[in-house]
Amino acid sequence: MPLSYRVALWTVSHTFRWMSLSGSGLKIVPSDNLPMLVAIGRDPLFQKKARADAIYGLVTIMDEAYEAPIGLAGVPLLLLYGGNDQIIPKRPTEQVISKLGPDATVKFYPKGYHMLLRDLDGGARWSDIALWIAQQARSRPTAQMASASTGAPVSP
Repeated sequence: MPLSYRVALWTVSHTFRWMSLSGSGLKIVPSDNLPMLVAIGRDPLFQKKARADAIYGLVTIMDEAYEAPIGLAGVPLLLLYGGNDQIIPKRPTEQVISKLGPDATVKFYPKGYHMLLRDLDGGARWSDIALWIAQQARSRPTAQMASASTGAPVSP
């Protein structure tokens, strides 16, 4: 994120943390599934705004995720991303992918958007996830899977 955005977000989140912000007016398309987008737009339970401090927290987590590949060696990992994602920038995504080790599986969907699992072709992506999980379950003993996910040895 440019320094000016970081400073603005920090200032708002620490000064007016209760302020609610939305993405309206940004002209971002999160999915090709227009009926789903209309439905969530009408759903009173769908969160359409977020507090400034929550957005700051999300950005902080994204920064940590950007640095995380270094500590993920040996951990089975599945990363999915779409070529039409207008929310997560392409360059940082590609930088993270370049740092992932051999235990990472990367699935790129050229026509996919940010809401990959809700896109019109979301069912195929759910199938890809289920297949990856099944492959991991077959190729790794249960103890090894638990150890990899927690980083701690597992006793029988």
